[in-house]
Amino acid sequence: MLAGLPASGKSCLARQYMEKKNNEYREAGLEKQVVWISSDSIREELYGSEEEQGDANKVFGVMKKRTDAALSAGHDVIYDACNVSEKRRRTFLNGLKRFSCQKICLIIATPFAVCMERNRARERQVPKEVMYRMYRSWHTPAYFEGWDRIGILYADGAEGSAGTPQAFIDGLMDFEQDNPYHEESLGVHMWDTWQYLVSRGVCEENSNLAMAALLHDCGKPFTKGFYDSRGNVSEIAHYYNHECVGAYDALFFRYPKQTAADVLEISILILLHMQPFNWRNGAGGEKKKALWGQAL
Repeated sequence: MLAGLPASGKSCLARQYMEKKNNEYREAGLEKQVVWISSDSIREELYGSEEEQGDANKVFGVMKKRTDAALSAGHDVIYDACNVSEKRRRTFLNGLKRFSCQKICLIIATPFAVCMERNRARERQVPKEVMYRMYRSWHTPAYFEGWDRIGILYADGAEGSAGTPQAFIDGLMDFEQDNPYHEESLGVHMWDTWQYLVSRGVCEENSNLAMAALLHDCGKPFTKGFYDSRGNVSEIAHYYNHECVGAYDALFFRYPKQTAADVLEISILILLHMQPFNWRNGAGGEKKKALWGQAL
């Protein structure tokens, strides 16, 4: 499964991989194939255009049927859609339990600004509001979903392109949050969160947990808005889905010592950091803990 924003480069990668592997299989005299199943192609089949969103359940229903057929025939499958939803990914994986196949998720990591630039250069553009919605809905793939392996493939020059976490924080020292929950600036708040955990021996200063604490609100600058959940103008700022934006942006920092697996964990910690706040209202904390595992 490929996971990435529109215009991140998923389909280009899928086409190249399919052609390469199918050539290898033919040269080896194997009947096995790589079958590329694309949500864009199916939308074009059903509605005459990749741009037409149509009925998402119908599109993904066709993808599921074709995936099952290909796996039953012993083929490899590239499942090509944005796949930003944890819930959809888990549902998809649960439907594959009868197949003894390796389940790999590959994150196509391209900065949002680059995706927007690429989209503007396309003949068939994804609507701007869809691009923003996908970005704000990003859920980093996690092993608790049921994957055998998760990888990150960066676009050229994307790895580390956001600079160091410290430089990012320094640039937010004067960013006012305009919210009664946080009187201090965003940079001070993020720095204090890191310092709190490190000073109390909860984690080492460059550990994954420390980096996640330092960057936990890194999605706030993009999501800041003076409107409430119903779209009404508000006197205070809100940051809806900042954890999703932050989890995506966290993929692109230049960390002190972190590996790709560490970056994945930092991103997931940022994504989930608002969940315990919701548990105080009885919103399914025990179920989440059982799903995530004790360590997480």
